[in-house]
Parts: sequence; structure tokens; C-alpha cells
Amino acid sequence: MMMKRSGAGRKGYYGMLFVLPFVLGLAYFRFYPFMKTFYTSLTNTNMITFTESFVGFQNYERLIKDATFYSSLWVTVKIWLLNIGPRLGIALLCAVVFAQSRLKGKQFLKMVYYFPNLVNASTIAVLASLLFGWQTGYINKLLIQLGVIREPINWLGTPGTAQGVVAGLIWWMWFGHSAVMFTTGILAVPSEIGEAGIIDGANAWQRFWYITFPMIRPTFAYVFLTTMVGGLQNFEIPRVITDGIGSPNKALLTMTLQMYILAFRSMQRGYASAYAMGIFAFTAIVAAISYKFINRKTY
Repeated sequence: MMMKRSGAGRKGYYGMLFVLPFVLGLAYFRFYPFMKTFYTSLTNTNMITFTESFVGFQNYERLIKDATFYSSLWVTVKIWLLNIGPRLGIALLCAVVFAQSRLKGKQFLKMVYYFPNLVNASTIAVLASLLFGWQTGYINKLLIQLGVIREPINWLGTPGTAQGVVAGLIWWMWFGHSAVMFTTGILAVPSEIGEAGIIDGANAWQRFWYITFPMIRPTFAYVFLTTMVGGLQNFEIPRVITDGIGSPNKALLTMTLQMYILAFRSMQRGYASAYAMGIFAFTAIVAAISYKFINRKTY
């Protein structure tokens, strides 16, 4: 009996050794930076004068009263809302086609759709600046030659169109990744369930909505939550397109871009850390509500 317990103890010990590198990495690269950021948010750290003083929750009081925080939050949410519907909808459509049809060249299409996800976001932003430039942009030149417009459109100089361009770029970069994830989930659904639906007389839409979609709900929840978290951390494209200032009229001033401005331009490291904690709190709340809503019981 003692031998069995000793053997189980050794297995547990070896298991802890295998898990230890991950735990150490998680603690050092995730938990420690989080706690450091929280501590810094309680200080008045100025990188210009290299001074630091403990101020408690004064930065959070300032954050609550900061109108720019709420405007940047709305900009972030608005850009996310503009791309989340088309992204998930088209990704689901592509996934159904890839998984359930005999379309030739499916593997090539998957590769083409997924390719933008492999390109750096800053590179995409530079390309967008060239394409959507006001006077010399290729999009305006093409539309003028086709007779669609008479004068160039200031795509990146008007708040509405600038937000639409950024939302479109994010959709283009990530919908292929979502489509691949949905395709994997659909292929994991047992074919017998779909065949039973056909025997019962269900059409294609009914089989998808009442059989396939409920079966891939965990995959959908994962894609939606990661999309939401990534969308609330939108930074690279607005920074490159606006040269880090969020123009026009702060229409592209997202939360993370404002945090970057506070930390590396205004050198207000303490307040920027409080800004980061505010972003974390908002993201966590929205993620928790979304997860509970997506995984609610429907019976």
C-alpha cells in the first residue's frame, strides 16, 4: 500500500516538474507585469523628470473624470462593432462552404483568406495609407477612372470614412482566421447528426441553425471572445495611419492609442498605467457578460 502511494507521489512530483516551466513563464511574463502596472498606477511617475511619488487612487479618480477616456472607449467599441458582424457572418458562410461543399480549390481559398492574418498590422496600415490617400491614393484614382466619383474622397481625413476603413482592414485581416476556426468546428460535428436531420426533412438552413450551430457554440464563443478582446486592444493600424495622434478629430483615438500617447509622448507613466487598468477592467467585464450570454442555456 505504501509502495502505491509512493508511486503516485512520484508521478505527481514529475507532473509538477513538467508544469513548472509554464507556471514560471506565466508568473514572470503575465502576473508580474500586471502587478507592476497596478503598482505604477498608484504612483505619479514622470519619465521626463524621472520622479516617482505614491499618490494612491488619485490617478483612478482622474480617469473617472477624464472625458477622453470615455471618447476613446466609444471609438474603440464603434470600430469593433463595425467589423464584428461582417467578420463573423462571412467567416461562418465561408466555413459552411468549405466544410460541406465539394468546391474545387477550397484549400487555395483558405490560404488566400488566411494570408492577411500573417502580415504585420503596421504593414497593412502603410498599405492602406497608400491605397486610401486623398490626392495620390490608388482607390480614388481607380474610382475616378471608372466614373464612380468626380472628386477624390478624403477617406482618412473624415471621421466616418476613416473609422470605416480601419474596421474594414481589421475585418480583412482576421475573417480568414475566424473562418478556419469555424471550419474546424463544423468538421468535428458527427455526420450522422446531419443525416438524421435530412431524414427528418430539415432543409439546409434548418440543419445549420438547429444542428450545426448549437454543436459549434464553444468554437463560436472562443472566436467571439478573442475577437472582442483583440478589438478592444486595437492599436497598430490607428497609430500608423494617424501618425500616433488619432486624427481626424480623434475619430481613431482608441483606448490603447491614448494609453500609448500618455506613456510615451506625455511621459505620464503613472496615469497611463491607470488607463491600462481601466482598459483591463472594461475588457474583463464585457468578456464575462458576453461569455455568459453566449453560453446561456436555450432549453
